[in-house]
Amino acid sequence: MIEEGDTVFVDCGTTLMPFCALLPREMNVTIVTYALNVANAFSQRDMPNMRLVVLGGLYYAASDSFGGQDVTTAIRRLGINKALISAAGVHAEKGASCFHFHEVAPKQAAIEHAERRILVADESKLDVMRAAFFAELSDFDTLLTSGDPGRTWRDRMPAEVGAKIDVV
Repeated sequence: MIEEGDTVFVDCGTTLMPFCALLPREMNVTIVTYALNVANAFSQRDMPNMRLVVLGGLYYAASDSFGGQDVTTAIRRLGINKALISAAGVHAEKGASCFHFHEVAPKQAAIEHAERRILVADESKLDVMRAAFFAELSDFDTLLTSGDPGRTWRDRMPAEVGAKIDVV
């Protein structure tokens, strides 16, 4: 889903960590993140054509990420082609949610400003609702999930939402 020359927002959390190792070494890409674990993973890769933009602010150890007005302001100033957004809960009626309220504003800013919005959640997050709601499922262009539970869940969705779900 990532193409040469893209500027990609990579959200916080552990769900997106495997993505950090998947990009081809020679790819010309800009990675934007407010997550320390994501920044560390990309900084340790030998990718000569990658630019890494780390958005700082107040550090939140619970999610290994930064938050605050500076993070959302910076996201709004960037030209983001694709936003990879993680969720701790993906509920068919209640939408996407996470554990930490400080993550809501950066997620919403990335969803609002990206050309393509991709929600990434493993099957353990399906049919789950967490405290911090951040988006309706219809706000995303694609939902990436995994395994047979993901396929079953996709089949229960209304046609317009189910068509957006890719199961890997």
